[in-house]
Amino acid sequence: MNGKERSPGRSSDSPLVRGRHLNWDACYNVRARGGLPTKDGEENRWASLIRAYILARLNEQGRRALAAYGVRTVIDLRSAQQVVEEPSAFPALDPQPG
Repeated sequence: MNGKERSPGRSSDSPLVRGRHLNWDACYNVRARGGLPTKDGEENRWASLIRAYILARLNEQGRRALAAYGVRTVIDLRSAQQVVEEPSAFPALDPQPG
């Protein structure tokens, strides 16, 4: 951590957090993006933004870890074809055809 970066408020000994990397079962490259400098010289809040590679791959344990971290909103930036190929781990969030 640099001098400006703050702890995310979760123990680094937690199975959910190792620095910025979040260990969510069956989902790769999940990272906390909080505590980073903003254009105006401030920092974004810890636990306010998470990035991940294909949440569709989360299993039940991974979904529980996501919920335990406090995620309330998922923005899926995949194309419609990608959603068809790997449906969401949260089917209610998938766009409905038509």
